[in-house]
Amino acid sequence: DGKEGINVNRVAAQEKRIVAFTDEAGSRGYVRKLTHSSDHEISLLCSLLIPGEHVETVRDLFKEPFDKFYSAMPTGAKCHITDAFEPGREAWRAVAEVVRAEVFTIMQDYGVFLTYSARRLKIPREMHDLLENLKAEAKKNSRSDFVVRNSNRPSASQIDDDVMINLALMADEFAEKFKRELVDFHFDEIDKAVADRYQAAIATTQNIENVKKEVKARNRKTGETATKTIEIAIPLQDLNTKALGKIVVAGKLDPLIFATDVVTNSLWRHLQGLPPTAPLNELSSVKDWECPEITFVAAGNSMFDKI
Repeated sequence: DGKEGINVNRVAAQEKRIVAFTDEAGSRGYVRKLTHSSDHEISLLCSLLIPGEHVETVRDLFKEPFDKFYSAMPTGAKCHITDAFEPGREAWRAVAEVVRAEVFTIMQDYGVFLTYSARRLKIPREMHDLLENLKAEAKKNSRSDFVVRNSNRPSASQIDDDVMINLALMADEFAEKFKRELVDFHFDEIDKAVADRYQAAIATTQNIENVKKEVKARNRKTGETATKTIEIAIPLQDLNTKALGKIVVAGKLDPLIFATDVVTNSLWRHLQGLPPTAPLNELSSVKDWECPEITFVAAGNSMFDKI
């Protein structure tokens, strides 16, 4: 009876959960290093959104195309769809093209939803330049002897930080729409530093309504230190995300991770081929792609395409 009760509780917990199998494509790196020449490039994060109780079933659906691809993989290659399209791998490429079509057929036949977050590098570059100019202007006009701690350090912001934040917001909205209480993000082989950074990005979405930040400063003349707390409160409700959970590193040898890799790279190529002023994060962005009908995306006027 005890075991039966545990199993019932486990099933109930899975029915409240979404597992977001997630992959990245496109540009990465520090925002401060961006130049005009990369303005057209795109950074993308994409998730297949699987109800917790269906994960094993959906994994089994993708096992056959995964096994075909893995069996044809040359020695020393990585289990990554783009690796099959490198020069000299024509036999593997032929298998990859068949497998890619099979993955999208399964997606459409079984209604496997996905969501994504994409950004052209022009937006973070312009935002960074604006903030640096404002900071320089503020320093020039400052009459205080206090210097804020670390204020002279170069920005550590990375291109995909905001991309992860927007993906988290989309996943939370999906969970709310389908009455789910938790979304965990499963990645392939990202290192701990990236996983921690993505977890921190998720955390920012959980405290939108009330933000507190402690600021430390030192008087350059007297050596005196001071600490102040800055608090920003937004008088609106239901801005904080409620369903977002943890980042999990799942590894590459998982049929669901492989399917996510296939979908993400196809979507990245499609978005990268759009006109440079076309939106990236709304329904019109994917209307000519493989499976717009199962893509959870803003209907129009996505703010992420603007700021």
